[in-house]
Amino acid sequence: MPGAALTIGILLIITGLVPYFMSGSKTALIPAYIGVVYVLGGGISLAAAGLRKHLMHVLAALALLLGLATAAMGVPKLVQLLGGAEVKLPLAAWSQSITALLLFVFLGLAIRSFVRARRARLAGSGAGA
Repeated sequence: MPGAALTIGILLIITGLVPYFMSGSKTALIPAYIGVVYVLGGGISLAAAGLRKHLMHVLAALALLLGLATAAMGVPKLVQLLGGAEVKLPLAAWSQSITALLLFVFLGLAIRSFVRARRARLAGSGAGA
C-alpha cells in the first residue's frame, strides 16, 4: 500500500501542477497539496513499518472524504462539459474529476489490501473461514 500511496500522490501532484501552469490559478494546486499528503504518508509508512497500518487507514479515510467532495464539485460540471454545455471553469471540472477518480482508485486498493490482510491474519490464527 505505501507504493500505491506514493504513486497516487505523484499523480495527484501532476493533476494539480498541470492546470496551475495552464491557468495560473492557485486553487488549481489543491490536488497537488493532497498529493503531497499521500507522498508523505507513503514515504513515512515505508520508513516506519509500525505506523503503516494506521497511516494507510488515515489515507483511506481521506480518500473517501476528499473523493466524495471533489466528485460532487467536478463530475456534474464535467458531465455538462462533455454534453456540449459551457461551464465556467472547464479545466477545474477536469482536474476535480481526475482527482476524485485517483482518490477512489486509492480507496479501492486500500479496501482490497485491508481485506487481504485480515484474511491472512485469520488464516494464520486458525480462526474464521
